[in-house]
Amino acid sequence: MIFQYQKKARKAVEVLNDLVMIQNERLAGYHLALESANDEPQYSSTIKRFIDEGLEYKYQLIRKLRQIDGDMDQSKTLPGRLYKVWGDLKKKFTRSANPRAAMASCQYNEMIALHVANAAMLESNLNPEVRTLIEQQEAVLRGNMDVFRTYSGMHHLLDPALMYFN
Repeated sequence: MIFQYQKKARKAVEVLNDLVMIQNERLAGYHLALESANDEPQYSSTIKRFIDEGLEYKYQLIRKLRQIDGDMDQSKTLPGRLYKVWGDLKKKFTRSANPRAAMASCQYNEMIALHVANAAMLESNLNPEVRTLIEQQEAVLRGNMDVFRTYSGMHHLLDPALMYFN
């Protein structure tokens, strides 16, 4: 019984660390987008809301990690390391003040966060509290993707080609 609990705790720490890293990348992307959307109030208000939301989710994840005595070292997990490298490369090549490119990058980060949350929920070794937290955050991420679809449809804001090379 103790071994099973330890296994669930280790898995929860790994999943939560990956989700904290994803939140960090989302927040970095939104801050870049906010800089390039200064003259676009409708985008700025949405981006600010997503930043506030991302900060709250990050703190919820960190609190849950502390409750289970988790180590906050994101370099321990392979998905976390790969995502960090990808984010660093994207930041290195992002020099545009183009709001379309910045929002496309945010949409891409949101899509990655949604996929990671979905994958985390498929993990069978998560305790119910961690699973509930991830489910709540995943529901909001789905809603955020709807916001991006709305911008894309109404304003022709997002260009899929910009997602990969901005």
